[in-house]
Amino acid sequence: MKNDISKTFKNNKVLENRDLKGVFKMTYAVIRIRGVIGKNKKSEDTMKILGLKKRYSMIFLEEIKLPMIKTAQSYVTWGEVSKDIQKKFSDKVSHLNSPKKGFRAIKMIYPKGDLGYRGDKINELIERMMPR
Repeated sequence: MKNDISKTFKNNKVLENRDLKGVFKMTYAVIRIRGVIGKNKKSEDTMKILGLKKRYSMIFLEEIKLPMIKTAQSYVTWGEVSKDIQKKFSDKVSHLNSPKKGFRAIKMIYPKGDLGYRGDKINELIERMMPR
């Protein structure tokens, strides 16, 4: 029997999980909100690796890749995505429209602005950004 080891990050500590079968594997939606002007090299490389090449592109990630997102948190927003939203998008990388009623502030962290971690409120944002 193959011994499956995956790493999960919790409170900035790495936990090794052996065959937990999805206990720690939550799916997150990551949406790129800001463009390319004034971007640092590390954030740019991270977004290229993840496939977030254009504004309003979205990807689904597992929890173990969240440290990558934190390097680009000045350009993206993310949170736990519901199964209903996941079913609506068949691709791993999708392109969305700008949100109905717009953003609050794309240079400030959530809840005052739109960047960074927003928990399950990401589902409301995705609903507003779905292609019409």
